[in-house]
Amino acid sequence: MLKIFAVMLMGKQTEPFLAACLESLWGAVDRIALNDNSGLSQHENLAVVHESRLYKNGQIDIIPSAFIGFGPCRDLCVQKIREFASTEDWIIFVDCDEVHTPQLATITRSILPCLPAKVGIVDGYFYQFYQFPRYITSLDHRHNLMFRYTPHVSWQGTVHEQVVNLTGIRFVLPYRYFHYGYLKSHRDIADKWALYGSLGDLASGSQTAEPLKAICDNARSAVEFCGQHPAVAEPYLKAAETENASDYQLFRDSVRQQGFVALRSRLIYWKLELKMRWLYWKCRIQLTGDNSLPSDFFARIRSLYRQ
Repeated sequence: MLKIFAVMLMGKQTEPFLAACLESLWGAVDRIALNDNSGLSQHENLAVVHESRLYKNGQIDIIPSAFIGFGPCRDLCVQKIREFASTEDWIIFVDCDEVHTPQLATITRSILPCLPAKVGIVDGYFYQFYQFPRYITSLDHRHNLMFRYTPHVSWQGTVHEQVVNLTGIRFVLPYRYFHYGYLKSHRDIADKWALYGSLGDLASGSQTAEPLKAICDNARSAVEFCGQHPAVAEPYLKAAETENASDYQLFRDSVRQQGFVALRSRLIYWKLELKMRWLYWKCRIQLTGDNSLPSDFFARIRSLYRQ
């Protein structure tokens, strides 16, 4: 029977959306390989993991290690997965600051098992929220969000890691999930950029000198989010808004200084909706003529962009 594995990294730095992330994976994955490179036997994030339904159900394997870079740490997770996986199984890329929607279970339980063997990679998209839960700066293409397991698959790269040795053709789904990694104070964001800079990402490292300026500059491309957040994320969004109230207010004021924000947001959001519908038709075109697909297969895909 096809199994769905997830690969995650964690550490001692507080992850405000970790509980929501894990809950959003319930029912969509069979097992999570979670690398904890904190060097601590107990910390806040571990406590959150231990309280999750997935952990209590025996579906999370915690792998302690030193931090040796994002790619090598994810590779340790793949080594754990090799104990259980076969070539019919799939792996999902997950971060602690991401929250998925119920449509993820539709993908893993109703779409992935029906894909022809020639498809080995599935991409999706994520909303990049920035400094305030009602603003996004982009809808980013997540390459290699899901991929078929092979014994040779591995991760490379100290920062902005990449998975290599994938097989099969790429299939892009009109699926959107939520990245909340920048719903933090400007100090925490600067620390994140500093870490990336120390690992070789010079563009991120250069922003640490004037983090407030860099954050306000991002307000120029901010778009008001017109959709709904996942229900499991709502309590944590409210907590983050309270904790980072002053930074959120600064960003919100910077956005409001831009002209025609509301109109621009509606136009861009409408454009994103059209893009999701176009992806649906690309899926149809890519697999048209495959008689092995169930009759309602494309209806399952169509349901992904209706969120």
